[in-house]
Amino acid sequence: MKNILCLLLLVSCAHKINRDGGQANYEPVVFESLGPQELPTYAQTVVARETRDPDGPKLSDFRKTPAGEIRRVGLVVFETQFQPTRSGLATDRNVYLSARGKQILTEQMWEHWLQELRRLSGSALTWVSRADLMKSKAFASGGFPQPDYILKHRDELSEADVFWRDPGQKIPEESLLQPARYRDVGLLLVPAIELLGGAKPSQHQHHWINDMAKEMNLDAVVVVYLSAEWRRGSVDKRTHEVIPEEMKMLTQAAVLYPWGSYHEVGATLGKNNLPKLNVPLGSYSAKSNLPVKITLTKEAETLDAAMTNVIAPLKTHITRLSNLMIERMLTDIRQTHQPVRE
Repeated sequence: MKNILCLLLLVSCAHKINRDGGQANYEPVVFESLGPQELPTYAQTVVARETRDPDGPKLSDFRKTPAGEIRRVGLVVFETQFQPTRSGLATDRNVYLSARGKQILTEQMWEHWLQELRRLSGSALTWVSRADLMKSKAFASGGFPQPDYILKHRDELSEADVFWRDPGQKIPEESLLQPARYRDVGLLLVPAIELLGGAKPSQHQHHWINDMAKEMNLDAVVVVYLSAEWRRGSVDKRTHEVIPEEMKMLTQAAVLYPWGSYHEVGATLGKNNLPKLNVPLGSYSAKSNLPVKITLTKEAETLDAAMTNVIAPLKTHITRLSNLMIERMLTDIRQTHQPVRE
């Protein structure tokens, strides 16, 4: 038993998760005061990064090889959870979204991410288009297609998409959304980011990633998850503590090498029989709590009020967190183009 415990301890030490960044909270006032040259440095403090050496060659060794260079990438998973619910019933007098409204916001954020990834990458990286990904056989082989809830008027949110409800009133059950007809490779209520994107690799959908990278000639893939949830203010009945009205936002992303590339490098170093697990270059996360105003008179509970008090702050600040995430992620990807110093 002692030998087994010692072995487990050695393995855990050899494969410990390294974390850096994320020690500072995102502050809107600070963000607004920064110039473009200062954003990468701010991203280093706000966005947490986790890395972990897999079995076989270390990440630092892998990145020194041609297979470790990331030049051609695909944004293959883009999930959102905005004011999620799974019961189909409102839990409080609050602002809720239809499935269509959630998907409109998802599509807008997906467009923003791809636009910024391409703009900041310049000519150093090629981002494969959504249309090309969706036409590939490997892309269609994983998960199932996300329904298209929008159908028409894809940029407009109406009172049917952003509305107020009392506790117990019926609301849409759809919570975890992708862009229309994208691939949902989550598992039941577990987002794909939890199954694919952590520093500790998962068995789930590893062949899907590898097959797609092989067919589309991708050096790596990116998976993204965005969430936001807002609540009314109240007073705790037991402690009498004042609970503020606020929105909780979370952004997560990961850059994954396909296991096929990792196996090729392992073979050149005499390391065979490696597990068929995709290797994260890094996984990234950033979160923030933002004050919002939800408690209004019934007469003031209009679409305009919901858009001004909830949806506009959501879009503004989830976009900013996304920008910081993109800056941090691209910094790491660019470093694969140069020799990595020990």
